[in-house]
Amino acid sequence: MSDRTIAARLRRIGICLALPFALAAVFAQAAGATTFHPQNATDLFNDVTTANSTPGFNVIVLGDLVYLPSSTQSMTITGNLEITGPPQLQPSQFNGGNPPTINGQNQQASGKPLFTIAAGANVIFKAFDLLQAGGPQWPNTLVNGGTLEVDNMAVAGNPGDGIDVSAASTSNLRFVNSYCEGTLSPGVCILNTGQNGAQVLLVDSTVALNGAAGIAGPMTMHNDVFGGDNPGCDTPAVNAPNTSEDEDGSCGADFIGTPDLGQPLNNGGPTLTSAPGPSSDLSTNPADPAWCEHSDQRFYTATSSSCIIGSYQPNYTLQSDTAGPTCHVDFIHNSPTDSPQSMQVSATDAGVAGQGADTVGNTTIVLKNTTTTNGTVSFPTVPGTLFDETAPGTNILDSPSATAFPVLAQKPASDTTANDTFWSFTATDWVNNQTLCQ
Repeated sequence: MSDRTIAARLRRIGICLALPFALAAVFAQAAGATTFHPQNATDLFNDVTTANSTPGFNVIVLGDLVYLPSSTQSMTITGNLEITGPPQLQPSQFNGGNPPTINGQNQQASGKPLFTIAAGANVIFKAFDLLQAGGPQWPNTLVNGGTLEVDNMAVAGNPGDGIDVSAASTSNLRFVNSYCEGTLSPGVCILNTGQNGAQVLLVDSTVALNGAAGIAGPMTMHNDVFGGDNPGCDTPAVNAPNTSEDEDGSCGADFIGTPDLGQPLNNGGPTLTSAPGPSSDLSTNPADPAWCEHSDQRFYTATSSSCIIGSYQPNYTLQSDTAGPTCHVDFIHNSPTDSPQSMQVSATDAGVAGQGADTVGNTTIVLKNTTTTNGTVSFPTVPGTLFDETAPGTNILDSPSATAFPVLAQKPASDTTANDTFWSFTATDWVNNQTLCQ
């Protein structure tokens, strides 16, 4: 696939490379974590740098913009970070008129990958397009040495390898509800040489139209589709059954068929998706309901517990998410003579109204009915595993169904007033629905 072909495809799907300019805004969260709102590529580069030295699980919220990093703006992530599209998920809601996009313009970023994730870092990429990242002679899109979860993403039109997880034994990639397309030969969508024991898990994802292998190296998969790659995989999946479909039989999928995957288009949602065509047999090869996500790549919602193979669900519907998180407060210790007194609060959000498993943010916790309000609040750092393989369809960080998002709240040591360890807790989900827990 030539650079001209990729550029023409991106023009057909309506991606505008104009970049509005505005001042960046930064909003502080509890426990040192920070939410950034970059307005251009320089902001994004600086925000990643700042987040590396900021405690907590920081969040960079992309605008409805196209970010165009220069060849000197390769970004290394050393801490816990989420880079996410904005809460307005559908094209009709995009304030800037564009889907949230990071476009590398086929540049070599000073001979480095556009993104590098260091060992020990826990990173989520969610709800944006990552396009044309890296020059044709270097696998420059993303090199992962930590734990990376890709949710509701499109990684497309990249001249080199899409995601390289071969750098270290600490590399773990979870590619969920996402689409990967358009790497040029000899590049592949996901590269795992297997030499360092890196782990790759694909769930409800679509891999298509790659000039070389879609996936190179060992991987585990559930409900995934491979079509139009050359070949789909160079190594069969390590798990069977896997309720996946492959067009050429190279991936060790349960089904070999004709997925008839369409070109990447704006079919709704914040990212490019590939809709199955009229001759697709994906609906005739049953997916495993246990691994069906609550919503598809577009954030369209399931109408039942079943899904078809891949990240695009023709029978899912667009709904509004108006339901706030569910939360509760658990008393841990409340003695009038012992201090500090403490309690645990937690919140979950199933995203049943349309947005999948929303991130629950703990925005406000204050003491009630007491003489002082300067208690401490301790947020967890990050779960050891972002995607919960033991509970398909849930995400430990983004509103788990069973493990909740705990916060340990302690009242001041100087306050020994009896029966006053009460806290009000405001939980906010990804689309800004709030619930007051008290």
